[in-house]
Amino acid sequence: SRDHTMMQRMSHRKSFSSTPVTTYGHPRFEPSTRLLRVIVVRGERLAKKDIFGASDPYVRIRLLRGRTHALGQVEAVRTQTVKKTLNPVWNASFLFRVKRE
Repeated sequence: SRDHTMMQRMSHRKSFSSTPVTTYGHPRFEPSTRLLRVIVVRGERLAKKDIFGASDPYVRIRLLRGRTHALGQVEAVRTQTVKKTLNPVWNASFLFRVKRE
């Protein structure tokens, strides 16, 4: 039901608040910087990538300068690898300090 779905979403949000978060990206606070939070919740029905019909998925997040890769990568992070599943759950939060451009 719709109420059940909303409760699931709310419970996911609560679980992130107690997780310690490392800040990536711009190295120091300046008035021109902002915080960007990226939350990786889960994957569903991923492609089979090994001969046994499972996968060892992870998510890689790359923070780039500007709108293209040409200006360079600022930071790259990744979730933990979840072994032997096509429906991984990460519930991982990443916090990036970014400059307004």
